[in-house]
Amino acid sequence: MCTVSFIPSSNGVIITSNRDEKSVRQIALAPQQFSLEHKQLYYPVDVNSNGTWFIVSSNGTVGVLLNGAFTPHIVKEKYSMSRGKILPLIFEQENVVTALQNLNLVGIENFTILIYQHKKLLEFKWNGEQLFIQELNNNIPHIYSSVTLYNSAMIEQRELWFKQWLLQNAQPNQANTIQFHSTAGDGNKEFGLQMNRNNLMLTVSVTSILIKNNEAILFYKDCLQNKETTQTIALNAMAVC
Repeated sequence: MCTVSFIPSSNGVIITSNRDEKSVRQIALAPQQFSLEHKQLYYPVDVNSNGTWFIVSSNGTVGVLLNGAFTPHIVKEKYSMSRGKILPLIFEQENVVTALQNLNLVGIENFTILIYQHKKLLEFKWNGEQLFIQELNNNIPHIYSSVTLYNSAMIEQRELWFKQWLLQNAQPNQANTIQFHSTAGDGNKEFGLQMNRNNLMLTVSVTSILIKNNEAILFYKDCLQNKETTQTIALNAMAVC
């Protein structure tokens, strides 16, 4: 839940997430399909919370969660609900954005959520007291790093790696985006995109979605077990990239 990139490409929109977690946390399940009355949901499952950090709907909507908002925060001993349960909760509703705006966030730890829906990219930041919302330019690439794991200097360096990679890849695709998320940082274990801090905190998975006009390609790599899965998701007529 700690590095997310958004890339508009000639073939569709690519959204990719690296999840950095404590090594003692249970291994997550690869993306599962959940059938609702009006749509299908696809997401990897965090076994500890039964939630997720990355979700895709058959209507083409994508949601990604990062820990933290604007600055590092003091972690409380107890919270009312795991942040990982937010995405499944709001994606069960017909209007995801309205559902998030109406959700009672009091007692939930700080987070950032990106939602891509109907050609719009929205950013939601909860600082423990207030929900901040802004629409981002969906015609340019973006990269996010969790403020709970990376300081400002590390984040700036990661943004520089991203810009340099984009200069070398004028027409990015899903495959080389996944490669970037797997190798950027020249093996820097502290804050490279595949980080590993003394086997206590490390990158445990890479999830990527390519949203096209009538289908989506969902890729997932379990870095701990070195297992990869790819599935094609049929999108309904309302889903456009």
